[in-house]
Amino acid sequence: MIAKEVCYGRDQSEKLKYVCNETAYLDKSYIILSQIRHAIKSIKGKYKHKTFSKPSEMERLVALNALDEALDVSMEDMCSYFDEMEDKMEKLQNFLSDNVTNSKEKLDKINDLYDDIEDIQLFLDYIITESEDKIYAFLHSIQKSGKNQKDDDKGIILFLNA
Repeated sequence: MIAKEVCYGRDQSEKLKYVCNETAYLDKSYIILSQIRHAIKSIKGKYKHKTFSKPSEMERLVALNALDEALDVSMEDMCSYFDEMEDKMEKLQNFLSDNVTNSKEKLDKINDLYDDIEDIQLFLDYIITESEDKIYAFLHSIQKSGKNQKDDDKGIILFLNA
């Protein structure tokens, strides 16, 4: 019986460590996307006060606006998922620290919480990947102009690629 409890404790702590590491990775990705979104808003601010001499410059602003709106929606979704995951993590940690015997009901609740957290992490990972794809599509649309790139475009590309 004691051996089972020690093994259970180790398994749960390893699972929790993995979940926490994955959450930390998602947090970092969220921060990076947030910084990119702020940079896009800054770039939009520059374009907003410019007079456009070519239609391509207006198209660039429209593309920036579309990317900004898409990232706004993604960031809002991510915030709600992070809040939900934080609640589940709190419940999970309460269950794990509870010294009551490891009943089947308790184990089922713990496993359900792990499953819920994993699902949320998958949603977050999907949103991050989708956002990255939108950013790369925007970069590609700027880069395809080739030799006719303006210095502003090169600055956008360098910043977003970093």
